[in-house]
Amino acid sequence: MKSEQRGVTSPTLHTLPLAPYVSHLTPHILIICLLLITGCGTPQNQPVEFTGPTMGSTYTVTIPVLPEQVSRSGLESQINQILDEINQTMSTYIPESELSRINTSSSTDWISISAQLYEVLAAAQHVSQISNGAFDITVGALVNLWGFGPEPGNQHIPDTRTISDAMQWIGYQYIELQAFPAAVKKRHARTYIDLSGIASGYAADRIADLLDNREIKHYLVDISGEIRSRGRNKLDQIWRIGIEKPLIDRRSVQTIIALDNTGMTTAGDYRNFFVHDGKRYSHTIDPATGWPVSHNLASVTVLDDSAMIADALDTALMVMGPERGYQFAEQENIAALFILADGDNFIQKYTKPFASSLIE
Repeated sequence: MKSEQRGVTSPTLHTLPLAPYVSHLTPHILIICLLLITGCGTPQNQPVEFTGPTMGSTYTVTIPVLPEQVSRSGLESQINQILDEINQTMSTYIPESELSRINTSSSTDWISISAQLYEVLAAAQHVSQISNGAFDITVGALVNLWGFGPEPGNQHIPDTRTISDAMQWIGYQYIELQAFPAAVKKRHARTYIDLSGIASGYAADRIADLLDNREIKHYLVDISGEIRSRGRNKLDQIWRIGIEKPLIDRRSVQTIIALDNTGMTTAGDYRNFFVHDGKRYSHTIDPATGWPVSHNLASVTVLDDSAMIADALDTALMVMGPERGYQFAEQENIAALFILADGDNFIQKYTKPFASSLIE
């Protein structure tokens, strides 16, 4: 499960002339965008870009040409309002958020929830079911136990007894949902829900819906590295995205894809980890074992119409590993790119639905 990031430390994704790429610095952001805008037009001809802090990272919304009937300030206000609402609903870092109140509640009765929280929980449970628990929002207790949660700087190897005790409350089956009226029930009072592996994708979808409703035909939405695109960039080209080579010490592009009216997310284990006695421990926790994943799958990129679903699927595939994850993606017809570490080199393989998006 990917962990939410504390603090706003990453630069925004810019659409600047001649800029090859600008990447996010937060550990779980594993993609960079190549927006091939190389013209030298006057300022009024430059794309409109909104950017700011959100979810412990940043967001960027790029619109090549803003329709005359759309107010720039009004649209920016709507974008920030949506992001603020999602953060106040789903953050585990905000004590008074809707999700935090559920996590701190000892009740095993039905708890009323908002429609948007129900939507994300239902999507998460769906991915959990089809992935046989590889994606599991109740793994938050383990994420916290290993030091990758809201309390930074406390990364360590828990003793096996502590992990075993925590595993009693881990399992997506311990969460029940009710649609009308929207409500959630925890079968165990200590079950802790963590939506950091799906909330950013949901936010990208919500902003994309807003832009669609405002009849904006061309845009790129990037919420903490989870992306939705539509239409074309300033050069009338399909948006091009650089997928990062999973290097620990520097930034480089592994491959470039064309993102055509879809969502894209990436998960990986090469930035958010700690080392103990020479062994690296990833922030991606396997819900089945309670331990960080230890295979050679360095990153997974998923394409889907919904960035929310892609966000959950990339975590599931990361947990499954290179063999089982690839087989699952092929079986479920998921567009996925797997980058495997092979000594100092990287090997990439991809499913059939992903092939048509590759540029180089």
